[in-house]
Amino acid sequence: HGDMAGFVEIHIEQGRVLEAAEEDLGVVTAIVGITRLSIDIEGRADHSGATPMGLRKDALVAAALMIAAFEERAKQDQGTPMVATVGKLDVLPNASNVVPGRVSFVLEIRAGQAQTLARYEKWAKRLAYSIAADRGLTAQVRVLGQSEPISMDTSIQLAISDSAFAAGYKYRSMPSGAGHDAAHVAIFAPSGMIFVPCLDGRSHCPEEFCTPEQMAKGVQALVDTLIALDARS
Repeated sequence: HGDMAGFVEIHIEQGRVLEAAEEDLGVVTAIVGITRLSIDIEGRADHSGATPMGLRKDALVAAALMIAAFEERAKQDQGTPMVATVGKLDVLPNASNVVPGRVSFVLEIRAGQAQTLARYEKWAKRLAYSIAADRGLTAQVRVLGQSEPISMDTSIQLAISDSAFAAGYKYRSMPSGAGHDAAHVAIFAPSGMIFVPCLDGRSHCPEEFCTPEQMAKGVQALVDTLIALDARS
């Protein structure tokens, strides 16, 4: 590891920020940390027709209230870039004529600063337990996995910015909301990243597309950055 002077990765943005701003490159400042929470809500499965609304212990309604609150808080908590997502949800018994008795879902939190992750995680746990208790339900919250945010090397960021400026490219400094190899390499060597725009922010799908001109600008910035870093060493 000691013989690696630095690492610079180039990648599509996987989002729509650069495309919307009509900018050529992104200079990545940090790669977000990720916390995933498993939330299980236990209510009671009852016949939907024979159970009055006031006597129900509907786990899915409680989950819906939590998910809506998670989204609203994430929109408000923008002092540092962060997002919160629920993309996986299991409902039992999952029948149209039965009040949902149990719901399990995963809340994923991504943020560029560790304190933002920790603050949101603590709040989300309190909220889940509070909503469940208010509705006569029980909840269990477990941490499925965590990774810390990783800052990119400031000298490499500067070299990328200088290269983009010298070439006359439009660029911005921005965090990466997705995980990348640079986050792992940064543990033992100075690392940086260059983003290029992609069509409509699509990635990992057949619609993923980047024009030859966009790729060429990214590669040119990468080459110029490596030459500059080599000259410094």
